[in-house]
Amino acid sequence: MRKIISYLLILTLLSSALIFASCEKKNNNDSSSVPGESKGESSEESGESSDTSDTSGVVENPFEYRTLVSAEKPYTVTAPSESAYPDLYNQQLTDGILACDEGITYRDASLVGFTTDVGIVVDLGDEGKELYEFNIRLLAMDIDGVGLPVRAVVYASDDSKEWKQLGKTEIDPYVDRTMCNGVLVLEEPVNARYIRFRVTLSKLFFFTDEVLIYANVPPKTQQVNNTQEKYDSDTNDYTAISNLSTGVAVNKTYSKNVAKGGKYTVTAAGFDERAGENKTILTEGGVVSSRFGHDAWVGISAADNPYIALDLGKVYDNLYSFKLYALGEGINIDYPDYVDFYASENGKDYYIIGRVYAPDPCPNYIYTITLAKFIKARYIKFAFSSGEGYYWVEELKALIGSGKTFENPAYPPLDLPEVKETEYWDESEPDYSTFLNLILGKPQQISASVYFNIGETDDTPASSPLLTDGKYAKSTYCYSGEWFEIATSGGARDIFYDLGKTSTVSQIKIDILVQKSYGIEYPEYIRFYLSENGTDWYMVYGQKHEKQNKEGVPVMLDYTLEKPYAARFVRINIKSRGFAFIDEIEVWGTKAVEETTQNISQSGIKPITFYTRESDRGYANNKNTSVRASDIALVFGDKGNENTLLPYVAYLDKQGNIVDTFMDGFLYTPSGPNLPSGNKATENTKKEDWLYFYDITFNGINGLDRLDEVTGEVKKALNLDEDYKVYVYLAFLNVSEQVTNFGDVDGDNAGENLSTPEGRKKVTMWFMKLCGDTFKERNYKNIALDGFYWLNETVGWEVDYTNVMTEVGDYVHEYGSNYLWIPFYNAEKFFYCREMGFDITSIQPNYAFYLDYTLESIYTCIKNALKYGISVEIEVSFQSYGDIYYVRRYLEYLYYGAVYGYMENATHFYYDDNNFFARMCNSKEFLPRLQYEYTYLFAKHKLKANPDKKSDLSFNASKDTILEGALAEFSQDTRYNIAVSPENGTVTINSDGTFNYYPNKGFTGKDVFYYTYNNYLGDSPECRVVVNVN
Repeated sequence: MRKIISYLLILTLLSSALIFASCEKKNNNDSSSVPGESKGESSEESGESSDTSDTSGVVENPFEYRTLVSAEKPYTVTAPSESAYPDLYNQQLTDGILACDEGITYRDASLVGFTTDVGIVVDLGDEGKELYEFNIRLLAMDIDGVGLPVRAVVYASDDSKEWKQLGKTEIDPYVDRTMCNGVLVLEEPVNARYIRFRVTLSKLFFFTDEVLIYANVPPKTQQVNNTQEKYDSDTNDYTAISNLSTGVAVNKTYSKNVAKGGKYTVTAAGFDERAGENKTILTEGGVVSSRFGHDAWVGISAADNPYIALDLGKVYDNLYSFKLYALGEGINIDYPDYVDFYASENGKDYYIIGRVYAPDPCPNYIYTITLAKFIKARYIKFAFSSGEGYYWVEELKALIGSGKTFENPAYPPLDLPEVKETEYWDESEPDYSTFLNLILGKPQQISASVYFNIGETDDTPASSPLLTDGKYAKSTYCYSGEWFEIATSGGARDIFYDLGKTSTVSQIKIDILVQKSYGIEYPEYIRFYLSENGTDWYMVYGQKHEKQNKEGVPVMLDYTLEKPYAARFVRINIKSRGFAFIDEIEVWGTKAVEETTQNISQSGIKPITFYTRESDRGYANNKNTSVRASDIALVFGDKGNENTLLPYVAYLDKQGNIVDTFMDGFLYTPSGPNLPSGNKATENTKKEDWLYFYDITFNGINGLDRLDEVTGEVKKALNLDEDYKVYVYLAFLNVSEQVTNFGDVDGDNAGENLSTPEGRKKVTMWFMKLCGDTFKERNYKNIALDGFYWLNETVGWEVDYTNVMTEVGDYVHEYGSNYLWIPFYNAEKFFYCREMGFDITSIQPNYAFYLDYTLESIYTCIKNALKYGISVEIEVSFQSYGDIYYVRRYLEYLYYGAVYGYMENATHFYYDDNNFFARMCNSKEFLPRLQYEYTYLFAKHKLKANPDKKSDLSFNASKDTILEGALAEFSQDTRYNIAVSPENGTVTINSDGTFNYYPNKGFTGKDVFYYTYNNYLGDSPECRVVVNVN
């Protein structure tokens, strides 16, 4: 319950970052929360805990009081902050929101950056009495022009004109990537309305998150909130929900947010114009950040009972849950004492469906009503209590539930028949020996390289007979109804035909429209494949096609195979340039298979895996590929220190002891943006660049010499077998056709020309031999070279590297090694990875870095990984160190890996942002260390996605009286959420497991609510709480 509390607590919270620190710590004396949401089956927190330690420096205090008086005070600056690192809303330097004390970088949103000397002038108003301690928090970092200031001097004034110098702050000793305190403590207090911090730069930038001013005055008492008063005055009739209830018990096996993209109206004394008419900032469908500084938040005046009316677009009869995401940190920002939830079918007659009261202090909270029975409604109203200042809202949600999935894929899942034994046509067939179109009148199955639902594109349905009806279009107008459309979205299409039984295939035809005036170009790639089993596919035709200089005419591709092959299935792959329109596909041959006809599996063509049955799908791993490592970290030979590699090779406990092996693969890549030639590693590199990379990879502080040494230490500590090794993979710098003088690698005094296949082969073979020979010369005992990595994350746009990447793969295999690739999310032509020769490919979801990416990026990568037989990269952002939102993003990779099988069944590649795992391992903070431990459990296939259900709880309450209770003893790694709201009251669950239950007025009897809990991963089953109201 929110009560009258001492202003001392408010001030202590601000000065100690108890509520507002962006990293998380916790003790058993206090709790606070930062909520957010994990979508899909992952956890949705109503709150996260925050820092309870004093981060303002250790100061011996001879005074009676240490009261923070600068909190939420206005200030001015003599020079603006750098636009890339702004002071949002001109509030950040006194808002009490502190950056994490360790592992911090200048990109943290809590920090404000300055590129010139600056004065920060704080107006204390009438609270400038008995001032004695002054602190400016500063980022200690020495990179990219960032550094601690030369000095910070403090001045005082009564009128902001005449200033008296009080002294120079003493800045903490430098510790890299930490927040330092510049502190001045006076022997005698002073009185002043204005305090100025004059900061002098030492480098291009300095960064700060807060200025703190303390006084020797007793704390004030302030009423923060009083839900008791609101509860006592509540006159709502909560039985009115019967007007909307369908009486059907909620089934939430599958849930969908139907508020996404919905229209709404804000009625308030004032509000952010971004939430105005025809705007969707509150219904964009994602929870973008848990922090004050993000522009996803919308301010609404708290005066005069504001409300938001949401239109779902149509009436739903399976609505069950409603959420409002609110912020509780920042100057003049607070939670509403309560939010009332109303629903209506017609937009006029609204009935209340529940109330949720404000939580205990925490940075943000999800006001949630979750019903036990479905209601029928179209309009939802979120009505706030009146207050002072502003309410800040981020997102509105309305969930429907079902026992069936809401996914509606444009193309149904592939399901070619399983072939256990080869079946041939009987000679008695009347057309047995006739040369005919083997797919005439047959249906096709279609797969897109990028997943999308029906209605998201204009693709012709896969069930259409147009492609095999034997009729060529009479009209060249693309929308005449005679053409089968492939739209721009969805990437490449694969079209499959089952010939019924093994047949002889001799010729394939496809008729494609070119109509430039409509943006219809000839496809970039067309490939034909044959298969006997529907999994192993043999490419019999595959070419890149240039654009056709034609208009409004069909162009026939008529290809006769080099020789006939026996096959059961045909696959046509089309990578279009935008739209593609086809009127007919024909596969010519005979049902008869002569003894001299070769089965496609015996053709000598290298098979390409593509799964066409749900039961056969699978990820790439070290059992079904030749790559030997199972957990591969991307590392840099010249970054970190001598202790960086150990937490990767071994799992270390909190005391730094070696407990177990950890990652068994290390992929070395270039670390810097520019190489000796001035080019990037993905651009037109030359010999000097390759030799530089070779040198830092072998000889750098964390190069291969060090990796071999560290692995030996781990083997000795764990008493491992002598033949235990970790595996090494080395990047190729870009092999660019634009480079005509790479440098001499064969001793003929002539620079190699990479525009020729011969030149490219010389360079790649030279580099592999150089690395392989060095391995032998150095006689490494604990590491083994297992492959080479194509560095570019796409085949390119302006320059198409498909052929070069394929060539390089041939050279790698000729050398006898493995070929690896990690393309970014939906990268151009990633689906040709096997055709280009990669032994293993791991696709990047990019979800960890981009706030506009939703969980759909992970889902899409999972689907494609299973279809193409590749894996999903695990990615972590540096911001995951202290920002709870990024923490959740990283942990969702691990959670969905445990749920969808890539934890146990895939080779894992870990993108590590700036030695992040080493820093997580060594951190004293709770959340960084938790991520390290969960990553270890993930690598060992032991991470548990969802905790177990807890036993029922029972509480006794009194009529018309608020019940305060706890679901469990406080645990730092456990978070709680409402799962089903009580029918005869309401409940507010705090993230630490405490709760406040508010029975409906006059109610006595038994009430029930359900909660879930999680350990920063997935939610537990619903746990039951019984409240007996006497």
